[in-house]
Amino acid sequence: MDERVREHLITREISIGNYVLSGGELAAAVVADAIIRLYQGY
Repeated sequence: MDERVREHLITREISIGNYVLSGGELAAAVVADAIIRLYQGY
């Protein structure tokens, strides 16, 4: 994604750290878990 677009449209960024994954399934599960934990009560 172009950096200019990211600067103007992205309001929140989520990072799972700097490491290499073999597929997107684990990354999707980690991001989903992180987003769920942002809600109160979890």
